[in-house]
Amino acid sequence: MKNRRVLVVVLLAVSFCFIPLISYGEVQSWMNDRNVPLMQFKLLEARVDFIMSNPNDFTDISIAYDEKGAIGKQILGDGFDTAGMIAIRLVDRKAIFSNLSGTSLNEEFKKRLTVLYSFIKKIATDMNNDVVAVFYTKEDVPLGYFYRGEYHLWGN
Repeated sequence: MKNRRVLVVVLLAVSFCFIPLISYGEVQSWMNDRNVPLMQFKLLEARVDFIMSNPNDFTDISIAYDEKGAIGKQILGDGFDTAGMIAIRLVDRKAIFSNLSGTSLNEEFKKRLTVLYSFIKKIATDMNNDVVAVFYTKEDVPLGYFYRGEYHLWGN
């Protein structure tokens, strides 16, 4: 019985010696090697600031710089020139837009985009010429868009 206790103590002591080696870690330096464009970083920072400032809004947003106009053509079609603009995608996760139509829906779009624009104002100095936005329902159905200073309902 005494030998078993000694054996258990020795085994525990040996196993505790290896624990610090198992939890050994270091910061991976290769994660800091990539260069991220300042525009991409600032837009991500604006997105995080918007979400943190409006935690109960539940609007899912994406912000990207449409350098060549590819994002605008993909979302809006060929008739829109969005090259050099900030493309914003707003998805209504609380279904606030579902009971609205016409003028009241455009007013809700305007209210939300104005709040979001306040976070990217330093990047896009003129909202009418620098921003294009598309508004979606909870099910990713497009409801409306903002282009060149005007709000439009989808299909009109």
